[in-house]
Amino acid sequence: GWSRSDTFNMNTSEQNPSIPIKKAFEYRKACELGDGKACLYFGNYLQCARTDVICKNNKRVKKFLQRACSLGEPDGCLYLAGMQITGQIPGTDKEAFENAMTACNMGSTDACFLAATFTRAGLGTKKDCSCGLNAFLHLCQESHHGKSCYEGARSLSQMSRAGRMDGKEDETTQRMQELIVKSCEYKYEPGCVALKEFQRLMKSSSHPGEDFAVFLSGAQKIDCE
Repeated sequence: GWSRSDTFNMNTSEQNPSIPIKKAFEYRKACELGDGKACLYFGNYLQCARTDVICKNNKRVKKFLQRACSLGEPDGCLYLAGMQITGQIPGTDKEAFENAMTACNMGSTDACFLAATFTRAGLGTKKDCSCGLNAFLHLCQESHHGKSCYEGARSLSQMSRAGRMDGKEDETTQRMQELIVKSCEYKYEPGCVALKEFQRLMKSSSHPGEDFAVFLSGAQKIDCE
């Protein structure tokens, strides 16, 4: 699932020796000349090592990420959304959702996934579990995004338990299984763990579908019941 405690690190900091100061300021100059990727890299360079606090540089990080985003760099919009929703830089939930959608519309699969989680949770936009589910299913099918397959299965599990899914229980269980299989195939490790649990329940449980739904939806509360 997703929570505000999830971090969207750019995995560098001003202390990171992999980006020399001279190179970092070359990025800044290129950014000023309209290079969106360079704006992203310079914002990356400025980011704090810790992600659980708002540090003095993060207002500057926001400035360069906003410029990267405005210049058409999807990761600029995505990181901006992630840092806003986790409180690392100022911004409302609505602004974070809009930035995620901007990056999604630029073709970022990770941003589309983030926007889907916002929609399912009602963060920055109207809560709609069915819409979130459809987005996860689309990303799973079209982008082979393992985490989306997994979250699609989890959404199905809670909606099924709440009686919000059409069709028979066996059909829903089969859909969950198919999504979990794809999640594992697409190298998402929690999907592989869930697949092993499903296989275990098929051998040991008298109600494997119901028990698997409990297992999936209980991994982290997603409020679609």
